[in-house]
Amino acid sequence: MAATVLAGLPGHYRDTPPWLRSRLLKRISEALVHHAPLAVVDYCAKFAADPGFGDYEHLRRFDDVLRKLTADVADGTACPGCGRDPRHPFCAAYIEGGCR
Repeated sequence: MAATVLAGLPGHYRDTPPWLRSRLLKRISEALVHHAPLAVVDYCAKFAADPGFGDYEHLRRFDDVLRKLTADVADGTACPGCGRDPRHPFCAAYIEGGCR
């Protein structure tokens, strides 16, 4: 599942060197314990879309995105299934299998 999530992240995450990609896949696997795959992908696209940062910063920014996602789901400003506005009439994540 982590590889599928990585495939949906912005290109500068997918194109990281293999040594960094393995660490990123581990972080993604850990994140999927608490978050739906579509929410992780959506939040990374929103908040970690800057391709101009260094290799080690990929991991730090990914952690920052997860903290933001956790806080937004907790305060009701993000859907736990897809990471978007929680007031949508239905969550496509339920159809696509992205919810827990």
